[in-house]
Amino acid sequence: MQTLQYKITHRFFPTRTFLFSRRVIDDPFCDECGLVESLGHCFFECHRVKVFWTELFGKLNCKLSRRNNVDLTLRNVLFGMPGKLAVVNLIILAGKQFIANQRRREGSIKYAGCYAFLGKIFGIKKEIAFKNEKLQLLCKKWEPFLSADVTLSI
Repeated sequence: MQTLQYKITHRFFPTRTFLFSRRVIDDPFCDECGLVESLGHCFFECHRVKVFWTELFGKLNCKLSRRNNVDLTLRNVLFGMPGKLAVVNLIILAGKQFIANQRRREGSIKYAGCYAFLGKIFGIKKEIAFKNEKLQLLCKKWEPFLSADVTLSI
């Protein structure tokens, strides 16, 4: 996921516009909607991902206190939100990774699929925290998104 964020931050992610400018493909248009596929379009503006982000941000805001609510903006999706809970930025990054994976596979971009992906990420983090005897710290970080049995609940 760090590699993905690096590519986004440095505008090196292979969108259709990026590939077209390097003569790798014949046109810069999104396969889904026909608009020019820029970085913003790929991760935020395309109707395929806009519905996904709307649902994810809605669920995040239901779990967070008002002072920690997140705004659904292009900037927040692409670059994260300094000053917010680190776990929120991790969830957004996981959402971007999910979108990139699904676009590569031509799969559906739906919240349910991302939830399963987040569950895997949390499971790995939970196992590492348990082995390092830091499960309480992990639970504190993820607290708004955990159920009573320490499973992910977004």
